[in-house]
Amino acid sequence: MAMMSASLLLLIFSALTSQSPISSSPSVEALVHEHLSGVTKVEDLYPSMFGPAETVLDMKLTEKAPELIWVTGYKADMVDAAASNPQPDELMCHNTLSFHSPIRAHHSVLGSGLTRTRRLFTLSQGQSSVKFPPGFGIPASSGESFMLQSQVLNLRPDFIGREVRHRVKTEYVPDSDLHYEMKALSLISFGINLQVTDPQAEEPPADVLSCATDAGGQPTYKAGNVELTSHWVVRPGEEIRKTDVGSPFPADTTVHYISVHVHPYAKSLELVDTTTGESVYKANCRATEDGKALKSLDFYSGVEGLKVYRNHRYELISHYENTSENDQTAMAFMFCYVWDKSFEKPTNAELSERTYQFCGGE
Repeated sequence: MAMMSASLLLLIFSALTSQSPISSSPSVEALVHEHLSGVTKVEDLYPSMFGPAETVLDMKLTEKAPELIWVTGYKADMVDAAASNPQPDELMCHNTLSFHSPIRAHHSVLGSGLTRTRRLFTLSQGQSSVKFPPGFGIPASSGESFMLQSQVLNLRPDFIGREVRHRVKTEYVPDSDLHYEMKALSLISFGINLQVTDPQAEEPPADVLSCATDAGGQPTYKAGNVELTSHWVVRPGEEIRKTDVGSPFPADTTVHYISVHVHPYAKSLELVDTTTGESVYKANCRATEDGKALKSLDFYSGVEGLKVYRNHRYELISHYENTSENDQTAMAFMFCYVWDKSFEKPTNAELSERTYQFCGGE
């Protein structure tokens, strides 16, 4: 019995010591940067994408000397003018955080890894926060600046007259505070699109920093000689749209967080691997009791992750059901945060030099 007990203890000890640091629950508490948008008075009904908006440029999460940080979460709430009382989430159209510098500058600062977009997060009606699973984050230099864009939506006459603000909290962890290795996440996003000549195509807003486009990008884009838009009109009734998004993943990897951006009257958004015929993920959307607004959206978060492949083709399927008597605006984007296996952690000296060189650090 004594020998068996010793063997059992040895097995238990071996199992515990063989676990990777990522498998354990990180105990470091994230730092939080809070930002309050300016006060917006709701003076009318504002459809999605057409309400009052605010863009804040050159926002920094910390004033410390450049070092590697990991952005691990993002949250945006609607509050009153005094920022003391919560306001309905229905008043949020969207809230977007992006790197202020161009894509090439951010990539040059890190020195490795995937950099497909300046965007970090987009929150919208139905989802007001993102929290990555333990051990995962978006790498950045603490000396980099960020761009925050917020917009108000209002579909209810009884909300007219309210004064509201976006209260935004960005969570991050300095790499120097960690006692384990983080895994880098990179955002790969794609959406439903249709030709601008389609009778249901909606003219995109003039603000090119809108949630439909990469920050600083264009409201429409071309695939060959075809001009496409991500905005369209949903007629009263049910509608299902499909978009072939090709092979958007640059490597065989895993997705560890998925969120979606849709408009009211959306029912679901699904990513399908057309190479295998299997569904990768389907986000269901739940409406308020009167059906006019989004109450909640499904999201995926997992340490194990969902497998995706570089050589597979994928399709995005949106399902809307317009229960109103009028045409409604629509969008459907999926944001996939994939494990970036190509990222190599720079030293603080390398990161500091590159931040000054490519982002004008001070």
